[in-house]
Amino acid sequence: MTENYTQTYFSAGRKFEARHGYLRFFPAFVVNWYFENYQPRLEKAMRDYEHYVPDPSAGNILEIGCGEGTFMEYCGKENIIGLDVWEHGVKKLLEKGFDARLSDASKPLQFKSGTFDTVYSEQVIEHISSGGAFVREINRVLNKGGKAIIRTIDISRSGAWFYTDYTHVSPYTLVSLYRIMEDNGFEIKEISHGICPPGFLMRRTVNVALLFPKFIHDFYFRKICSRFSYEVYVIAVKK
Repeated sequence: MTENYTQTYFSAGRKFEARHGYLRFFPAFVVNWYFENYQPRLEKAMRDYEHYVPDPSAGNILEIGCGEGTFMEYCGKENIIGLDVWEHGVKKLLEKGFDARLSDASKPLQFKSGTFDTVYSEQVIEHISSGGAFVREINRVLNKGGKAIIRTIDISRSGAWFYTDYTHVSPYTLVSLYRIMEDNGFEIKEISHGICPPGFLMRRTVNVALLFPKFIHDFYFRKICSRFSYEVYVIAVKK
């Protein structure tokens, strides 16, 4: 089931939007251009404004849930290891020269204690039934003073949309994410909502914002998106 799910994880949302969203009114070549050319530009622009994403030069980095490798490509190949359950995705990353490994995040990490300076995990913890064990493993593989950055969905903002992914089993809020990190060996440095806007119309305004000058981007992403974002992130340091 895992491989079937992960094979469609990155395409299912696109298929749904192409068939049921506003893209259904456009010919196939426009839809293909949007996902193959414009969508990557959109994701890069948002990445540039995610100040909570770790510095690619920040020592040894472990990414748990590397998926298609967007973050690994952002960091480069020198000091990052990526883990994922998606065999096809890991294979593709290996072909590109990245250090990607097949690994189930719900199980103990296959690294010695104190191996990494930074652990980054985006949209993974909500898939794991035992979040405490997951956080403790992150703590274990970090150096003392090492940094953990975890991103997930705030169910208090997303509501029932959280369960559109049927493998989401552990919903979090700003408070519960804070507590699970604090209770498992971390000191919280920052916790807040990200810049990923909810809702069909809100996400479409991101497309429009990119057509304007950079100062418009600054205002939109930092002042507007964060006020409505359904994503929550925490930056914490190992005690």
